Amino acid sequence: MKTIKWISELKIGDKFVVSDDYGIDYYYVHTVTKITNKQIVTREGGRFWKENGRQVGAGGWHINYMKQIDDQVLAQLLKQKLKRILKSLNVDKFSDEDAKALYDYLLVTIIKKYYNKEPKWKQYLELQ
Repeated sequence: MKTIKWISELKIGDKFVVSDDYGIDYYYVHTVTKITNKQIVTREGGRFWKENGRQVGAGGWHINYMKQIDDQVLAQLLKQKLKRILKSLNVDKFSDEDAKALYDYLLVTIIKKYYNKEPKWKQYLELQ
């Protein structure tokens, strides 16, 4: 089998993401620390076959594989980061002004942008 071109061009310090064969777009960034004749080794403890990008030892129902970082992957990584940030927000610690500013931004800029009509739950968002 012929090696995938971008994998054959990797150097120590280069980054790529690891995904799985389920089609779930959740990526883990790996950094190359060693390259052998047959494998790519990463700082994060991963070992991947240079020939096909599959993780060494992966098989059966779950296969992780290497994926080149492109604009689509960068966009997904940004969304992953945003989800982590939003989940970790402790709004009880926000000042009243910061809470109102975040609320206004989310409602006006984000939520309304993705709805063609007013969402059914809008009544619960209205501040008195």
